[in-house]
Amino acid sequence: MRQLQLKQPSLILPGKQIEISKTSLEADYFPARQYELGLAGQQLIDFSGNSNHGTHGSSSGSDGGDPKQENNCLFYDTDDYTNIPLNVFSPLEGAFEVAFKAIDNYGGLRILGSDHSAGNLSKLRTFLGPLGFCLALPNGVISAAVYGRIFFNTPTIYTCTWKYNGCITLINSYVNGDNAGSVGTLGQLISPDIALFLGKWNTSYSRFRLYRALFYCRALSSYEVMVNYKIHQTKLKEYGVIV
Repeated sequence: MRQLQLKQPSLILPGKQIEISKTSLEADYFPARQYELGLAGQQLIDFSGNSNHGTHGSSSGSDGGDPKQENNCLFYDTDDYTNIPLNVFSPLEGAFEVAFKAIDNYGGLRILGSDHSAGNLSKLRTFLGPLGFCLALPNGVISAAVYGRIFFNTPTIYTCTWKYNGCITLINSYVNGDNAGSVGTLGQLISPDIALFLGKWNTSYSRFRLYRALFYCRALSSYEVMVNYKIHQTKLKEYGVIV
């Protein structure tokens, strides 16, 4: 007589880690993980596997522009910045996700900034005063902006996604996983072409603690932003940071 065998249901193992989306991920900067691995130094290590490492300050050696390395973050203060490769920023469609703590509004808070050549009309800057994300043209006109809730001295996870189809720039802003507003405006290509910085925009600087920064060459969906937020919360908590 043939014996009936019941198939065991497949189970998700307890403690199985859910990871952030790796699709189109260009760079993943995670200082706490870097220090845990004993990789403290002049580079900001990219954990995406693309080797888009950043360089602190104005040289490959120690200098006054280097952010201070703390146990779970980088502290950018008054004149500190990190150069990161231009290719991590996608002009046509992309996402910038950053976990940080704003110390104050020193110089107008800018987490991400760029420089440009005389022939390139767009500069990139973030968190200028109350603005969540904006493009600024050389004449000072702000071409696109999204307002978000940024709290000083409180860890915040901010995500900005953008799409450009030749005439319309669609920018979506999220704070701690929640949609903080979107904007569609006649605009131009977002194209920093000389340098891309964390902590600096032209000759202006900011004061903040950087816990993690990610760049995608595609816009993230609202669902992905929410999932990433939960993952960042869990990962940062392991290093004593409560968002």
